[in-house]
Amino acid sequence: MHAFALFFKLCRLQLKPHQLPYSYSLLAINSLLYMFISVVSALIAFTVEQSWLYGFLDMSLQIILVSSLLTVMGHQERIVQTLTALFGANNILSLLMLPANYFSYQNHTVENLEGFADVLLLGLFLWLMIITAHIMRHAVGGSRLIGLMIAFLIALFSGMALQQVFPQG
Repeated sequence: MHAFALFFKLCRLQLKPHQLPYSYSLLAINSLLYMFISVVSALIAFTVEQSWLYGFLDMSLQIILVSSLLTVMGHQERIVQTLTALFGANNILSLLMLPANYFSYQNHTVENLEGFADVLLLGLFLWLMIITAHIMRHAVGGSRLIGLMIAFLIALFSGMALQQVFPQG
């Protein structure tokens, strides 16, 4: 319960990533939960096998991109807390996105619900970008703009890589 409260504070930008406990266990739990939520989310569009691969690749890409960036910038000591913060915040918002994601993906005859789901997804995605920018800004010791640029690039690179492996449409 304590960890959830910390991640909830992080989602409200009241906590910095370095204020989280430096814990490999907490990182492992959050990264596996992140992968599981990605799998569940991917089940909306893919088979079970594809969804597990999607979840594993999604988690791996986040680890590789963030770890590489922090290593290049000389902040290896911040990798554990930064990844823990990113996965924890993502877990909370991704759980909120699941129902909207389902309604947005399905072809329902109720267009008002579909439109509402799309607007809700966009709002949650933008909030996730703000949280990611907040986390990355503190991880690299940069400005808000730098944090936002890093958040955008992480989303872009991971999205492009996943799109190459799992094209839709």
